[in-house]
Amino acid sequence: MKHKPEHERSTQAHLSLLATESAGDGGVRRLRYRTAAGYTVGTGRLMGTTIGEIEVRRTQRRKGYGQAILRDLIARGGRSLIALSEESRRLVEREGFILDPASCWHVLPDTPDVLREI
Repeated sequence: MKHKPEHERSTQAHLSLLATESAGDGGVRRLRYRTAAGYTVGTGRLMGTTIGEIEVRRTQRRKGYGQAILRDLIARGGRSLIALSEESRRLVEREGFILDPASCWHVLPDTPDVLREI
């Protein structure tokens, strides 16, 4: 596995998360999200413009971390994903993704805050 120099970016100010990015095989970007105190709360993956798994530690769920991670992955160029669970579906709906006939979710480029489903 290849690693890029670490890049940190604050995701949402009220959560104070830092993202550390490393490169995986085939251009996959792996991100680890942690608090200012260094506690890892979750991870995410970006493959080109496709958002991969978003995982939040079970003890840290329902606190806004999944939303913060998703927003950061969108800011890094993520435009589509496959939401497999009902929980992930609700998360991406809240962020303005729409579902296409092939069951892939996409961000609306002109209205990212609007919730629509095809």
